[in-house]
Amino acid sequence: MSNPLASLQQALDGDHEALSWRWVEAIVQRTWQLRGQKGMQSQLRERCANVLESLALIGEGTSSSELGSPVWRESLQRLSFAAGWMAGADLPVSAAAAMCFALRDAVGGQSCRFYEDLALVAVEAYNAGVKQQAAAVHRQIVEKSQVVCLLPDALPCLFLVADPDKQALDDAVGRLMMLAVVRDAGAFIVDCAGLYDPETTLRRALPIFADHRKEPPPHLMLASVTPALASRLEAVEQPTGVRAFEELADAIAAARGQQQG
Repeated sequence: MSNPLASLQQALDGDHEALSWRWVEAIVQRTWQLRGQKGMQSQLRERCANVLESLALIGEGTSSSELGSPVWRESLQRLSFAAGWMAGADLPVSAAAAMCFALRDAVGGQSCRFYEDLALVAVEAYNAGVKQQAAAVHRQIVEKSQVVCLLPDALPCLFLVADPDKQALDDAVGRLMMLAVVRDAGAFIVDCAGLYDPETTLRRALPIFADHRKEPPPHLMLASVTPALASRLEAVEQPTGVRAFEELADAIAAARGQQQG
């Protein structure tokens, strides 16, 4: 039975730089979005060369084309990084698959399951890259969506929105506390009406408020919090002087009272 990797191994014995460019040219032939994009082609060549470097280290003694073998781990990781880069560069998922079949074209290989399996790995890595990119964009949007402002009577207020993680909460609470210090506020408001899951977010946020030491500590008025939720939050580490209100207007009135007092 012939070795399906023979043509690949033979090509790897030659000039890797020339092979990497042949690989890129074959990818471009299969991916019209790359045509005319010299800068992107150059970046792609660097990633292709990185994969070839790993493949060359496997050696001629390897005849197994089963990608589950540990010997392929490093090469698959580098191929996955290349596919992830394609996702970040807004290339289509077909480019990730084309990259694998273009390798076959570049080395003059025959159709076999090995290159099909490579394409599956690349497509999965591409999809993971898309998800990571979407998650990063979501985090940025959520972090910027936490609104810190001054209400009438110079009341600092934080409007929590969506599902902020700890990093977004750290940033928002820090901005709110800075505003409270600058305004020498005796009270401030945190409104929870825009949260997907107020309980989970407040369990993260209240300890952050507790870590901000200020003497005397300003009174924290939680708005849009049901009595049942307020009761469940009593066990959470939180600063002194926390009061919960179902209506924002009631929280504002209480905060004004503290300011005037």
